[in-house]
Amino acid sequence: MISQNQYNPDSLIVKSTLLLSSTLIVFAAASLTPALPAMQEYFAGLNNVGLWVKLVVAIPSLFILLGAPVVGIGVDYIGRKSILVISIILFGLFGTLGFFIPSLFWILVSRALVGLATAGITTSVTTLIGDYYLGQARVKVLGLQAAFIGIGAVTALLTGGVLADFDWRNPFLTHLIAFLLLPLILLVIKEPEGIVNQQKSASSESVQAAANQPGGEQPQPASTQVNVPKKILIFIYFTAMLGEVMLYLVPVHLPFYLQAMTGANAKQNSIAIAAMTLFFIIGSLLFAKVKERLDYMTIVVVSLGLVSLSYEIVGLVNDYRLVLLGLTICGLGAGFLVPNLDSWLTATVPAIYRGRAVGGLTAATFLGQFLSPVLTQPLIQKLDFDIYTNYGLVYILSGCVLTIFVFITFIVDQFRKQELEAQSLN
Repeated sequence: MISQNQYNPDSLIVKSTLLLSSTLIVFAAASLTPALPAMQEYFAGLNNVGLWVKLVVAIPSLFILLGAPVVGIGVDYIGRKSILVISIILFGLFGTLGFFIPSLFWILVSRALVGLATAGITTSVTTLIGDYYLGQARVKVLGLQAAFIGIGAVTALLTGGVLADFDWRNPFLTHLIAFLLLPLILLVIKEPEGIVNQQKSASSESVQAAANQPGGEQPQPASTQVNVPKKILIFIYFTAMLGEVMLYLVPVHLPFYLQAMTGANAKQNSIAIAAMTLFFIIGSLLFAKVKERLDYMTIVVVSLGLVSLSYEIVGLVNDYRLVLLGLTICGLGAGFLVPNLDSWLTATVPAIYRGRAVGGLTAATFLGQFLSPVLTQPLIQKLDFDIYTNYGLVYILSGCVLTIFVFITFIVDQFRKQELEAQSLN
């Protein structure tokens, strides 16, 4: 681990660099969303242009999902800083290419590469936070990271909207911000050399053990030599996936739901999503205080309980202001959930496996985003009611699914605590 005499991760410049790098995680989609109508009009001569243009926003998420586990291995074996620097350069390069490329096909190819770069940024930054900070300090920084991601989403949407008013290509230039961050990363971020050396040492020992095995038998992989809490990892991954399936119902379906409910316009839709994002930021900033009083499992119950309650409100009411109330509750719950899962995972997994574990969490998160419309859109189309009722029922049913999950989690957690208490008495 880095010597504190040589390097101070608690310095403002180090924290600022990590947090500002985290804002890039949402730029791939948010900055281009306002430009989609004009982009569709420009490429109107193409078959299925509506689908292809929407893929400009969707395809990075797919490649984050595919790339994150592989990137996680690179983060552990090559190094956190090395992967971050490479990812930042590729993000700025491929993200900006859309401004110059005349072909929609090649724009899609560049967006896929942006997704891989984003996977590298997400995994390496979160892993570095897990390496640099311990205990409550880690909890605070991960809460700030989630808040900065929310701030980045709002900033990207607003900036992309202003730039798209002049030309639909202009929002691609927002990716140049990566090159502004690159000098900071090179200067102030230090590689936790001890962790990478441990990983290389473990690999060397594994190779040496293989050479000493009679008959060429292979030794057990290094992962079995360190206590990796697989059950906790599975629970964290599943919770992240389920949470994103539910949370993504807002950007995917809410504009259509509000339009069917009240005839809401684009401005009202933006206000509704912004209200949820604002309370996501507030929840993230409050997370450190919440963690001082509650354990990780209890926060999962509370956060998803809030999202469940919010969706029952959103699905049952027929008033725009009450929908806003429901979305603020949803944002607060999401603001607790995201840093809680990051903190739980980075605190639980051994350092030499942290990159792979964070890569798995990143993949689970974006798998949830990918599955959200896939699972819910067919349900909306099959329900035999008017479109307003169909959307409302999807929110109500989603709230019920979360309620069941929260109830089961709470019961299991209570049994677990009783067992631990009985063991301590014995």
